[in-house]
Amino acid sequence: MRTDRGSLDELACSLITHGLITPLTVVPSEESGRYVINAGHRRRVGLRRAAELLRTTPEEFGHDHDSAEARAVELLGQVPCWVRPDLAAQWFYLGRMAVRVAT
Repeated sequence: MRTDRGSLDELACSLITHGLITPLTVVPSEESGRYVINAGHRRRVGLRRAAELLRTTPEEFGHDHDSAEARAVELLGQVPCWVRPDLAAQWFYLGRMAVRVAT
């Protein structure tokens, strides 16, 4: 598991320029009926940072206020995800094992 998130500003700038190239991987959560990110936490944080940078310094990225807001909404809107139900049982099983080991 990654402990250093690296430069989120670099990732954010790349996301502003190129968009999200590799979708997040999510698994269904049995408890909430929603989805949990299995891979792509850093990309999700990078998308939020990209929107923040666009909204605070649009001119740095060649946007005016309106186009920067539109790009921020686009980045945060429909984030592409790969749904992997086949990983759900393994992911939750490993999570329970980790809890048992820690106690």
